[in-house]
Amino acid sequence: MLPKVIFVDDSELILEAAKEGVLPFSIDLRTFSGADEAYEDLNNGEVPKLIITDLNMPGMNGYEFLDKIRENSSTKNVPILMVTDKPSDQMKAYCKKRGLTGWIHKPFSNHDLQMALKRVMRF
Repeated sequence: MLPKVIFVDDSELILEAAKEGVLPFSIDLRTFSGADEAYEDLNNGEVPKLIITDLNMPGMNGYEFLDKIRENSSTKNVPILMVTDKPSDQMKAYCKKRGLTGWIHKPFSNHDLQMALKRVMRF
């Protein structure tokens, strides 16, 4: 069974870029355009090896999604990467306290995404 990775972003362009960026890896990439939908998937199936989420989204934002993931006993230890442009020091501190693993800066290249996967998933 391939390791499951969840990628959440309200931009279809970003989700398509993610699909292209992970092609060199043997993973089961699941993409979602909203955190509510992704959180439902987390509660209905296999626990992912990694979650990558946008910060600014309609509905549940990245902060709220991060908190819900960390409050859930089955996902509290899953690595989480946040995708955003120019995170402030305050934003970084807030997310670090809540267990964020790291950041991917927008716009990201295939190489950026692949390096993040290698660091977190140890490919």
